[in-house]
Amino acid sequence: MISAVFIVILQLYFYPILIESYGTLWTYRFSCNLFAVVAIGMPMISYSNQETSPFTIWVLVIGGLVLMGTATMFTLISVFILINNSCYSHERATVNGIGQTFASFGRLCGPVIAAYVFAWSES
Repeated sequence: MISAVFIVILQLYFYPILIESYGTLWTYRFSCNLFAVVAIGMPMISYSNQETSPFTIWVLVIGGLVLMGTATMFTLISVFILINNSCYSHERATVNGIGQTFASFGRLCGPVIAAYVFAWSES
């Protein structure tokens, strides 16, 4: 919940600045790379558990969650902007509907498939 407040603020104020300065495609690439770096770095926070205070661990975890959530939101927004820019204006509703359908289908199937793969790897 703490990270969501920061994500909303960054999405409202920082994302338009990135789009105006660098463009949608650059923002998309940057967000994907940021997500990859943070996703690889988040498990490494546990290595600092013995050496640092609990407050520092909380700051690192919340900071990582803010960066992951921000990268995810920036990527999704950029993808839909790129999709909208790739079609005619009279086709946008259809294209957005198809895009949202596949995005929802991926959100539905992703956890189910990951759960089956994880259960299979445990046995």
